This record gives sequence, C-alpha cells and structure tokens, in this order.
Amino acid sequence: MSVFPYAPSTSVADWISARIGADPSLVVTERSSEDITINGGTGVKWNGVIDGAPTTLVYAFSKDHAYEIAPSVINETVAGNAPCADALQTFLSQLTIQ
Repeated sequence: MSVFPYAPSTSVADWISARIGADPSLVVTERSSEDITINGGTGVKWNGVIDGAPTTLVYAFSKDHAYEIAPSVINETVAGNAPCADALQTFLSQLTIQ
C-alpha cells in the first residue's frame, strides 16, 4: 500500500488516470473500474492490463489522502494478480481509513 496527498476537490477519475499513466514507459489498458465501499472513505477498484499483465488496483480516498493498494504475485504474467483476489477482499473488508 502506498499513500499520497489528495484534495477532495480533485476528480477521483482524473487522479487515478494521472497516477496510472504517470510512467510513460508502461502500456496501460483499462478494462473496468467500479466504486467500492471502504470504511471511513470511498474507493475505486480498477481492473486492466499493465505491460501485458492483468492487474487489479484499489484506490481508497480519505479527506486528505489517497491510498493505492496493489496486490502482487511475483513473476506472474499470465494471471496477473488474480491469485490475490481472496486476500484482497479480506484485506478490504477489514480496512478502515481516517
């Protein structure tokens, strides 16, 4: 998990696009995104492909911070981080941000 400053006046969609697109050397394709419930804030689950690997990222937003949750499977390029799906759901169900 990484944390970044965030201003509530910033568009969540624009913030996520800027964050994911920050490295111009990566090839990024979004498949879907959906709002999710996060205790103490709001959240977005992003699904796509980054450099050929299926990827899920979760962004949680509080009043002053944005949190990027990036589950990772070492050396996995075919399934991406899909093997982490159950652990990610468990983590998110217990996450509370302030």
